Amino acid sequence: MSVATAAPEMLMSAAPFSRAICFLVQYTREDEATILVNALRFGLDLLYRQAVEQAYGDDQMPQAEALAALGSARVAELDYAKQALLADIERGLTS
Repeated sequence: MSVATAAPEMLMSAAPFSRAICFLVQYTREDEATILVNALRFGLDLLYRQAVEQAYGDDQMPQAEALAALGSARVAELDYAKQALLADIERGLTS
């Protein structure tokens, strides 16, 4: 889901955003620019990992690329979940 299509309640309004930055500046003793750079870096990493998981789950990404991006433990979890879902669907269709 892109920010453009995100539900309004999923987006942080200006006041909580400002409070979060103020808290982080006080708590971490880092300047606002450093906090914003870190937030952008962590946010992009999270969005990237979510997109890779989705692409891999949709068979739009080879396993080797997913392994490089997510690591073997996470890819194994995704493979297990996909197999479990397929088994549930198969059971549902045959019962």
